[in-house]
Amino acid sequence: MNMDEIYRAALIGLTSRKAYIDCQIEVVRAELAGKITNPTVVVTNRTMRPARRIMTAEGRSRISAATKKRWQEYRRGKKQGR
Repeated sequence: MNMDEIYRAALIGLTSRKAYIDCQIEVVRAELAGKITNPTVVVTNRTMRPARRIMTAEGRSRISAATKKRWQEYRRGKKQGR
């Protein structure tokens, strides 16, 4: 890979980041203008992304309990020689 290819790849990556940042700036400006009160979808010029979902404490504890149960069964099977 020569330097021209590296520079072209860097330019593509930086252009993509610039487009994302420009989109985020537009969202912030719209919020400041009062056009958006609670954005649930961030719209870019290419895609639509849903807002990040937040996991409740109950959900985290259920996942933790299931993981601990799986590891307990794994260790128990290991002791029995499976």
